[in-house]
Amino acid sequence: MDPHEHAIAAFDQGFNCAESVLTALCTAAGRDVGELRRLATPFGSGISRRGTVCGCLSGAAMAIGLLAGRSTPEDAEGKERAYGMVERLLGLFERTYGSTECRTLTGLDFHDPAAVGRFREDIRGRVCVPAIRFTVENALSELRAAGIAMRIGLE
Repeated sequence: MDPHEHAIAAFDQGFNCAESVLTALCTAAGRDVGELRRLATPFGSGISRRGTVCGCLSGAAMAIGLLAGRSTPEDAEGKERAYGMVERLLGLFERTYGSTECRTLTGLDFHDPAAVGRFREDIRGRVCVPAIRFTVENALSELRAAGIAMRIGLE
């Protein structure tokens, strides 16, 4: 399945934005879906409903780290590669949407029970689905530029 559609399908099933983006970007590399979703679970709604970093960005950052990051402290190249990829993604997202913060993007306080209704009625489709698509596409662009996307089956 196309990573964009995979992410939206997971989001439509009830997974949060971080879970949806991370699994869409990493399952082609043979990663365990359940493990990825558990890793990403607390990053939804701007990290555990706090409204900070948008969950789709957290999911993309985790995916980039997993696919392009380092595994030893001596791997300065891997660290800089992953940092650069995520920095470019965050900058592009912020220029496009005006913020990287969930509460600013959605206008919601996810600790408020009324926010859940507003989210389902309007915000989810109007704000989150386009942000997920944008983030997956631009994370894929970063993975392509680094020569990683084709190697792991995302092409």
